[in-house]
Amino acid sequence: MLRPTNPASITAGYEREPALLALLVGRGLPVPRESRLLRDGDGRPLATLHRYVDGAPAHRAGREGTPPRGAARARLAVDVGRFLAALHATPLRDARALGVQSLDLGRERYSRLVEACAAELPARTRAWLLGELATFLDGGGSQHASRLLIHGDIAGWHLLTRPDGTLAGVIDWADAAIADPALDLAGVLWQFPPSFLARVLDAYAGTGRRAAEVARDPDLGRRIRFYLTVVAVFQLRYGWMLGGAAGAAETASGHRRLAAQAAAHTRASR
Repeated sequence: MLRPTNPASITAGYEREPALLALLVGRGLPVPRESRLLRDGDGRPLATLHRYVDGAPAHRAGREGTPPRGAARARLAVDVGRFLAALHATPLRDARALGVQSLDLGRERYSRLVEACAAELPARTRAWLLGELATFLDGGGSQHASRLLIHGDIAGWHLLTRPDGTLAGVIDWADAAIADPALDLAGVLWQFPPSFLARVLDAYAGTGRRAAEVARDPDLGRRIRFYLTVVAVFQLRYGWMLGGAAGAAETASGHRRLAAQAAAHTRASR
C-alpha cells in the first residue's frame, strides 16, 4: 500500500496554516480569515476552520456547474494571475519565520512521491513514470528555478469564484512551500485549458518585477509540463490519506490517469 512520503511535513502544514493565512490576509490577499486549528482528543491536527468564503470552485462557477465563460472567464484569469504574483512576492523571511519549508521540488518532493508509488504501479506505467522523472532531473529538474512562497496545490476546487468571475478566495494551504512557482502555474491547467493559462500569465507578468522574471524564464514551460504530467501521483497520495471508499476512488482515478499517459507515450514512441 502507498505510504505518505513525509507524514511530519503534512502535519506541519496544518499546524502553520492559521499563521500563514494571517500573514497573507495582512498583505491583502484573498484568503480565508480568522483561521484556527482544530485538534482531536489526542491533540493531533484534525482540520482548520475559518470564516466562510462565499464563492464556488472556479471550474464549476458558471451556469449549470460549468467553468465561467466570456467576460467572467477573462476576469478570473486576470484575478488568478494577480493573486499568484502577489503570493510569490511575499517576503521569504516572513514565510521562513513561520516554518515554511524550502525545497527542490524535483529531488525533494517528486522523487520521493514517485519512489513511494512506483511499486504499486504496473510495469509499463512504472517504467514510463520513472522515465519522466529521470528526464526531468537530467534536464535540471527544478534546482535552478526561483524559490518563492507558493500555494503548492492550485486547482479549480481551491480557487473560489463569484458569478462575475472575480476571485473570492483561495483555500487549502497545507502544501504551501518555498519552491518553484511553476508548480502553481501548472495547477491552473488541472481544470482549465492552455488559453486560460496564457491569460493568467499575461496578468501575472504585468504585476511586479519578480513575476515578470518568472514569466520570462525560458525553462518555465518545461517545468510546468512535468508538474502537470505527473500530477496523478498526488491523487495516489491523497487517496491513501483519505481512506475508505472515497480514498479508493481517488486512488483508482490516479492509476487510470497514469496508465493512460503511459499508453499514450508507448503509442507515440512506435
